[in-house]
Amino acid sequence: MDITVSKSIYTGFIKEYEGATLMHCELNPAIRYTEFTAVVRRQKQLMMRLVQKKYDEIKVKRSQRLT
Repeated sequence: MDITVSKSIYTGFIKEYEGATLMHCELNPAIRYTEFTAVVRRQKQLMMRLVQKKYDEIKVKRSQRLT
């Protein structure tokens, strides 16, 4: 992947070392990276609640079948 940012933009901000490979990544403007961890944590909690609810439903149905 080639660096698409003009060298004049990052010169003076990034130290370049001989033999080092300068790399970059593009950020998605729709993602709030400062809130990313909190969002993933909430999604995980929601998924765990949904899985637990489904497990409980299956457990009740199974116990009703056995009695």
